[in-house]
Amino acid sequence: MNVIQLFNGHIPLIAIKMSTFKIENKYAIKFIKILDELKLAVDEDDDDLTPTDRNYWENRSTKEVLTVTDDVLQIIQEIEPSISLKYNKHYIGLTKGGIAFNFATMHAKKKFIRLNFKLEQSEEMDKLIDENGLDVLEYSVRSSRYKIRLNKSDVQNKKDIIKLLLEKSFEYFS
Repeated sequence: MNVIQLFNGHIPLIAIKMSTFKIENKYAIKFIKILDELKLAVDEDDDDLTPTDRNYWENRSTKEVLTVTDDVLQIIQEIEPSISLKYNKHYIGLTKGGIAFNFATMHAKKKFIRLNFKLEQSEEMDKLIDENGLDVLEYSVRSSRYKIRLNKSDVQNKKDIIKLLLEKSFEYFS
């Protein structure tokens, strides 16, 4: 799986496990798809990765809104302490050990952040997000990412559900 993660969706992969069974005097074959990465990764990783810094994003957004990204980072670090923010030109990403690890990304706007997290869409997830009052902007089928709007009070009042979604995204991405 570590080698497969290096491809990071740039090479379409499907892995199938084949098992054979003998039933009486006949053989049966059972196929199980264990990995389906047919879709190519088309997400923020392909954007212009011009390095920027926090000042760039403070000018583009506001210092107050960037504190929301800090709050989200604290939640993420409860899941994986070695993750830090990386300020890129088009989004705020994550790194782990100095390498991009964008299971979630953020876009700081003037009054909120848009949190994008990689997770396969399901009725269960849609219901969970809806029942907890999170503002879903969209689900991108192309990049397999939920996009939700968060402000300071959302992160404070809905921390548990945000952490749960980020944990699921971390597991899905890993």
